[in-house]
Amino acid sequence: NFDDTSDRTDTVTSGQHGSLRTVFLARGREARSDLPTEIHRLLEIVSEVEGLVGHDSLDIEFAFTHDGTGHILQVRPIAVAHREMPIDDEKISACIDGAIDVYRERQRPSPFLVGDSTIFSVMADWNPAEMIGTKPNKLARSLYKHLITDESWAKQRAEYGYRDVRPCNLIVDFVGHPFIDVRVDFNSFIPASLDEDLASRLVNHYMERLRDKPSLHDKVEFDILLTCLAFDFNQRAEELYRAGFSDSDVRQVHDSLNRITRAGIARCAADVAEIETLNRRFNAIMSHPSLPLERAYCLFEDVRRLGIPLFSHLARHGFVAVALLNSLVAADVIAATDRDAFLSSIRTVSQTMQDDAGKVLAGECTWEAFVARYGHLRPGSYDISSQNYASAPDIYLRPMLDQPQTQDFDQVNGWDESTRRAVDAALRELDLCSSVGELEVFLRNGIQGRELGKFTFMRNVDAGLESLAEFGMQQGLSRDDLKHLAISEFYEFRGVVANDLGERLREMSHRG
Repeated sequence: NFDDTSDRTDTVTSGQHGSLRTVFLARGREARSDLPTEIHRLLEIVSEVEGLVGHDSLDIEFAFTHDGTGHILQVRPIAVAHREMPIDDEKISACIDGAIDVYRERQRPSPFLVGDSTIFSVMADWNPAEMIGTKPNKLARSLYKHLITDESWAKQRAEYGYRDVRPCNLIVDFVGHPFIDVRVDFNSFIPASLDEDLASRLVNHYMERLRDKPSLHDKVEFDILLTCLAFDFNQRAEELYRAGFSDSDVRQVHDSLNRITRAGIARCAADVAEIETLNRRFNAIMSHPSLPLERAYCLFEDVRRLGIPLFSHLARHGFVAVALLNSLVAADVIAATDRDAFLSSIRTVSQTMQDDAGKVLAGECTWEAFVARYGHLRPGSYDISSQNYASAPDIYLRPMLDQPQTQDFDQVNGWDESTRRAVDAALRELDLCSSVGELEVFLRNGIQGRELGKFTFMRNVDAGLESLAEFGMQQGLSRDDLKHLAISEFYEFRGVVANDLGERLREMSHRG
């Protein structure tokens, strides 16, 4: 950390980081040529200091005077706890070399993808930064990939009408850091009916926009990609025209998105109804007398084959619903207050949870039933070392009883008649569905279904993790031991009977 824009010597230590720069440099690597000259000199000084003190885990305060002289102000050991296993610099260097090779390989053309090159993101689409963190443990990372980003996500996109990008995986792992391969992601949102040339030009256009506006990494589906036919399509198509796309190109994009959006609206209610199938299968698995590891396998594989594709469809419906609502405002069909009024009339899982908390206080629902219904939620959804709500209900659930917020949804109105007429007129122009009533049903189902779908499939994930923890306890392993094993390593021991099973698992865990 350093400040090369002011003459102050306390910028870092004072905590006033307005002009602070941060550089990460791996041991044994050359600093980038575009870094200040003082940083190159500093590395020589640091090497000399390490030799003098015989230690290479140091916190060093430094300053440079205007004549280029480096001054070491303080040297002390870094005051953080380290794992017992020593860090092997050569292995780290080899991992970095491997990551560089993977990065370069991913920039090359692919037989399954269009687009000239790629970008990597921690926030686009399935958003690993939010779902598992930027430095997830091995089990969380491998489980997320196995359940979702290796295949299930792509299966859903193909079924919805977009390009089938299988066998491409969505996540690339750079030395334990998961990143979304944006080229793979953008390909998966190109309508399957578009030809290779137009598809390739679209992907390159979207990639260029993201390079120009990196602040949109967490908003690519709303602000960069065209993934559904919304009411503001003509406005957003202006960006395509400015990028050199022809009238024919834009018309093809319009028509392909129309087919995808119409099909999505048509299937939404059936997808919502399938949530009950996942519920039924979950109850069947949990009521069956299985060994913990076998139960975990059944829970995870059921959600991988059925739950994740179903949730992915519901999530897509939810996105399209919100995109349509926002586009009604952007196209001046309705006011923002009309959109907000409609959204306020939709009962979500979180609102139902608040209502249930009120019922507990009123004596209409028991505390035990409330915990049973919501106890499968956990702050780290895929992290076995993260407590679920049921394990600490007084911490996670009891506060909801302090000030439950309830809402009588029967008394909440969505759109008034004049708004409905305006939406109906715009709907006829877009030709998405037969009436404003059908659109309203889709919007409600899409937004409610996304939340309910996630709430439902996460029961499988939670119960699977708890089953792994039970299996680990039988083998004398803690949750902290288990989190360093990949899900595939657990599966290897299904049906295995061995006296040293716990020792073998512990050894694998310590290897990481």
